[in-house]
Amino acid sequence: SVGLPNHTLWALYRSIAMDCAREMEPNDARYKAIPPTFTNAMPLKSNSNNNHNHVPRSSFGYHTSIFKVTSQEDGRLYCLRRFDNVKGVNQKIAMTVTNAWTRAMYRNRGSARHVLSHPGLVRLIKCLYVVQNRAVFFVHQYHPASLTLRECLYGLGRGTGSIITDDMVRNGFHPLEERTIWSYITQLSSTIRAVHRGNLACRTLQLNHILVSPDAGSGVDENTGMLGGDMIRTNRVRLRINCVGVLDALEFEARRPIEELQMEDMRCLGRIIL
Repeated sequence: SVGLPNHTLWALYRSIAMDCAREMEPNDARYKAIPPTFTNAMPLKSNSNNNHNHVPRSSFGYHTSIFKVTSQEDGRLYCLRRFDNVKGVNQKIAMTVTNAWTRAMYRNRGSARHVLSHPGLVRLIKCLYVVQNRAVFFVHQYHPASLTLRECLYGLGRGTGSIITDDMVRNGFHPLEERTIWSYITQLSSTIRAVHRGNLACRTLQLNHILVSPDAGSGVDENTGMLGGDMIRTNRVRLRINCVGVLDALEFEARRPIEELQMEDMRCLGRIIL
């Protein structure tokens, strides 16, 4: 009905179904790190040493655990991030950040005001603070069968490591077509504009914080159920800016003027383009 081969649609929806269905064993010890209001969890980053007690540091500077979870409140899938031993964050700050991103309004053409929502944005649902271990949780939308832009550009699979070597850059990266680059620029610029209109800043415009989600007709590996290696080199994908609101909470006490943060967004976009 959408003009695509049946095997292409089958591979796309199969990859989404496989990603949504993955979950840990019910008695897995890692469930202790997840609030009881969430279930059917699955870690989104694997440990190379298979040590479940080892929690890696994220690019935000804190020990971080990331899970795909199902909410017992509404039955929807979400991405849950847990940051441990965070100083300077409390329940009031968590609520302030949640309200800033869930109630942000912007003006489009004319005088009408709209709730901030954009297809290129991984929306923040809520930020939670737990006194025990000074843990901060961020609940974002979950987009199945997605990889980061960094993983796609350098041929890395999900959870294969966090270091890009010079050999990967020389051997794994190939220039993108001009039309693909323009597609990415248009998508990212549109999302940034919507966020800035809401008097907010993305603050996470890096390759490892931009999700690449398949569109109908995108290449999907039928064996692994993940995005195909050549998918990133087409313009049939959706880029989504991820992890919004995280730095707003973690650096709340050292927050800078919004104009300065928005200018930093534009500089980061320029670095990505180059």
